[in-house]
Amino acid sequence: MSLVGVFEGLIHSDWRIERIDSNWHVREHKPTSNPDLKISGAKAFGFSLDQSGRMAWPFMQALAGMHKVCDAIIIAEIDDAPLVIAVELKSGNIGTASRQIHSTWLFMEWLRTLLEYHSHWPHGWMFCGLISSTPRRQEHKGTTHRNRSFEIDKSGPYPVAKIRNRPNINLRDLHKELSP
Repeated sequence: MSLVGVFEGLIHSDWRIERIDSNWHVREHKPTSNPDLKISGAKAFGFSLDQSGRMAWPFMQALAGMHKVCDAIIIAEIDDAPLVIAVELKSGNIGTASRQIHSTWLFMEWLRTLLEYHSHWPHGWMFCGLISSTPRRQEHKGTTHRNRSFEIDKSGPYPVAKIRNRPNINLRDLHKELSP
């Protein structure tokens, strides 16, 4: 079974993010200048623990930081390589994004270990963070979205890609930028 198939069977439908045509729609639930990011380009599955009016861990009391999660988690397979992406949308200041991505990494490490222990997924995966930020800036004349690449930070335990002012991304382009 594929990693996408494993997560389709694992995550309850209430927690899945919206898919329209071939795009997964990551949405911010509070008013923001960066409310939506469309993700496409590979076999994928998306879910979110950041839902308005719902606690990510309803069985736990709200201790500081324990309920911090990213806006979405995308499980993808690109050329048979499994990839887990923690997506965080930010308007302006990206200060808390790294903590939310790291919390998501810890959560996904817990799931990876459980899936491996119960023989559902023994292969591991590549994890990365993706921060999509604004503010909107005036584009230089002649600039297109295709010319912009991801800014990749590989200094931590996993890479973090940053994009600005982009309403959509292609997972194959991200994977290409992450590859050594």
